[in-house]
Amino acid sequence: MKLTQSELGLLFFLNCTDASNAERVAKMLGDDWKYIWQGRYWMHWNGKKWEKVSELAIIKPVITCIRYLKALNFTE
Repeated sequence: MKLTQSELGLLFFLNCTDASNAERVAKMLGDDWKYIWQGRYWMHWNGKKWEKVSELAIIKPVITCIRYLKALNFTE
């Protein structure tokens, strides 16, 4: 999570809904993760190249984001 204080503050103004929480997580994960709709798979940037990964690979980063947001009282 590489958000500045002001970027993190902007997340506060989103509603407490599933869609808004997904938007928060997407912002926190940044551009290192992409979902390829046509193929229905995830890609992760490893710092050098994009790698196709299983759906399980994104679970840990998402859980980390949600726990962080919960600790900041961003989610219900």
